[in-house]
Amino acid sequence: MSKKNNIALGLADGPRWVLRTDSLAQGDIVATRTPGSFISGAIRLATGHDFSHVLIVVRPPVAVESGDFGVVRLSLDRHAILDKNNVRVFRYRDSSSFRENLLAAATFAEHQVTREYADEDMLTSLLPIVPSINKGQWFCSQLVSASYESAGIPIVDRQSSKVTPGDIVKSAALEDVTNSCVEEIEVERLDVFGGTFGFLDGPSSQSVHFEEVQIKQAIAQKMKATFKHAGVELETYSHGLSLLAKAAREQSDWYRDVDDEFAKRIRESGLLQLVRKWFSPDAQVLFYDLAALRWAAGEEPPEIEERLATAKRVLTDRSLAVTSFAPEIELKRSLWVATDSEALRLDLAFLYEVYNLEVRLQNVAALQVQHLHWILTLEK
Repeated sequence: MSKKNNIALGLADGPRWVLRTDSLAQGDIVATRTPGSFISGAIRLATGHDFSHVLIVVRPPVAVESGDFGVVRLSLDRHAILDKNNVRVFRYRDSSSFRENLLAAATFAEHQVTREYADEDMLTSLLPIVPSINKGQWFCSQLVSASYESAGIPIVDRQSSKVTPGDIVKSAALEDVTNSCVEEIEVERLDVFGGTFGFLDGPSSQSVHFEEVQIKQAIAQKMKATFKHAGVELETYSHGLSLLAKAAREQSDWYRDVDDEFAKRIRESGLLQLVRKWFSPDAQVLFYDLAALRWAAGEEPPEIEERLATAKRVLTDRSLAVTSFAPEIELKRSLWVATDSEALRLDLAFLYEVYNLEVRLQNVAALQVQHLHWILTLEK
């Protein structure tokens, strides 16, 4: 992170921490708090617990969380930690015996992406007699609890809509594995670490995925009346694509008109231009290429070796991210071929854009490894 960015965020130079995503596992729960944040403080005061937010790891380095922007994915390798005491990592006890359940919990959580935030349920979570209001919506601890419950391994003995972050942190079903998953890193090396967007316990800027979720939520809202007129209830953007695929297979008389409108909404939303709006691939590659050389210049071999080890972990993370796209791409491609849906084709085009971005980031990480290794060889 540059000195300019440090000043903008009000951060002094010094040690920071990052999650070792190679030590995380599917189903791990990350609990956080943000000192100085009114909302974080209010949640901690109301619940009587030290932590105000939780998220679930679905496929390292990717996690899913629910915040005021709705349910989104975030890449843990692009976030750092201001103070290690503000973050805890929890794992289901005897997790090796429950791998299939933990996979199911992670899958459930990821399927909720683009759903809206359950603000009323969050406000009434401490009132046992008040029923759940926000059907199909989630607040953070409700989502995590429901994900585990759906997999047959509940972690809190109460209704998910009444589970707070503190309840999850205190769960006897979980063990604290923070020490093996968090490592210290100098603030100047955060960009070598992977180009962070922000901090899990502090200031964060909006990412491309957050804007993606907002756009898809808006498309779903605009399409609800159209689907209802066709006799079906629309829940989310992804649900709408599934309904279109089902209607195509059943040759429903409303399929083509609804598909045309859905496709029009996607084109008008800016979704297809989103990745190119946020990222300039040539600039990204050049920046990290030069950064790897600049930060390593003049350092002793042990420091260069440490940087190289970090860059290799980032490359592993980015490679996992690229690989994880394959099943979704193949599924959506098959649906598009079978239905000839224009909305599905446009959604697939966006997915390819995101996939290509991940490939570019993987290539950037590979360049870092290559150049750091080259500098280390010159030192010898």
